[in-house]
Amino acid sequence: FPEKIASYEYEKWGGVCKIDMYLLKVTDISDIWDEDIYRQRRICIFDEAKQIIHKRVRDVLIKADEVINAKLK
Repeated sequence: FPEKIASYEYEKWGGVCKIDMYLLKVTDISDIWDEDIYRQRRICIFDEAKQIIHKRVRDVLIKADEVINAKLK
């Protein structure tokens, strides 16, 4: 999935962060990663993710599901 599926901006550290989002295929999950002391990882099904994900990226998750389903057809 090389194409960008969404973008959004938010204020942080006194500036504006612009986020471009792409789909990626996960082939391995490491027990240790660079931000593991700051972030928790939670693997869940789509419907659960929609309930717990931040509002500003919920629409991106829904868009990702649509893109994946369209590619699989």
